[in-house]
Parts: sequence; structure tokens; C-alpha cells
Amino acid sequence: RKGRYQVIITDEYQYREITRFRLERWTVYLTVSTLFILLIALTTSLIVYTPLKYYLPGSGYGNVRQLKEYRALKRRTDSLENMIVMQQRYWDAVRQTLTNTPLKQKKTNDSAR
Repeated sequence: RKGRYQVIITDEYQYREITRFRLERWTVYLTVSTLFILLIALTTSLIVYTPLKYYLPGSGYGNVRQLKEYRALKRRTDSLENMIVMQQRYWDAVRQTLTNTPLKQKKTNDSAR
């Protein structure tokens, strides 16, 4: 019959047969195709169901997570900057009260005209 093959594994030193496989093109094709599909399914499931998806560039998951972290850090930084400005105003007012000197007015764009 056309398309039948045999794979024989032999011991190199004693020239004895260890195992023998009879293969046909169709069974080899089915086996390789099945292994290929299983490998794709395993890889896809690893990416979808594990945190591995966050490390893939361009997948969208990492970008969303990074944007959320960026926004949270931006809000925190803005609030810390506002706190520093308020503390500086407070200490300027305390200094002005203790030394009895007027506060210096900061120039704005309107007063510079």
C-alpha cells in the first residue's frame, strides 16, 4: 500500500532492534496537527487565565493596568504638591505673624501688565 513507512530504533552497539513504529502519512498528519492545536490551546489558556497577559506588549491588558497606575500616581502627586503649597502658605503666615512683617504678594500675569 502506498504511503506506509516504518521507523525502527536499534541499539548502535549490539545491532538489536529496540522498538518499531509503523506509520502512515494520514496518522502522522493527524498526530502532528493534534499536537499543534493542543500547543496553541495551552499557550492561549496560559496567556488568558494567568497574570502572564500583563507582560505582553500590545495586548491591551498591560496598557490599561499601567494607565490606572499612572492616574493614581498622578492624583497622589498632585495632592502632595497641593499639601506642600498649603504648608508653605501656613508657615509664611506664621512667620509674618511672629516677625510682624507684611507678606510679599506674588506677581500674577494680571498685575504685571
